[in-house]
Amino acid sequence: MFEPHLQNTVIGFHQDLPTCVWIRDLEGTKLVDSLWSLTDASGLSERCKQSIRYSRAAGWSRIAYCVFVNNLSEAIFYLCRGAQSAETLEARLWQHVKGILINWQLVYGTQPEIQALLDGGRLPSKTNYKTRLLTLADKHSAYVMLPCPWQPSMPDAKTDSQTMTLL
Repeated sequence: MFEPHLQNTVIGFHQDLPTCVWIRDLEGTKLVDSLWSLTDASGLSERCKQSIRYSRAAGWSRIAYCVFVNNLSEAIFYLCRGAQSAETLEARLWQHVKGILINWQLVYGTQPEIQALLDGGRLPSKTNYKTRLLTLADKHSAYVMLPCPWQPSMPDAKTDSQTMTLL
């Protein structure tokens, strides 16, 4: 898992289609326990190994937050800003993101975390202010769960306490 913030990510295009991604800053890279073994990392101290290891759930929270909340939300906001029908354009762009996720899984296989989002799950959003206020390491950041932007809104729905609990 890495933090693909917009300022650290460049997408390469060929014939108007995205073909590659360059990541500038890998400082926050984390390895998911179930995918990477650190047994061969004899040159790393135990403290370093602990700082780069994440559970699958923690890794998903980190990557989902960076991709969906940090990057795509910001990009879609700026793409729609000032448009005559910004709300309609925003909804269409999020539906396009949903379509990309569906197609990605058709090619690469179903991922439980992505499928959960497609089935109406929620996106993790990191509580950066709380983390900084309590002077915690990012590894100990809490997340609040936000509704997926491609899900139909429910104006009369009650917000669950997990979404509202920040402290």
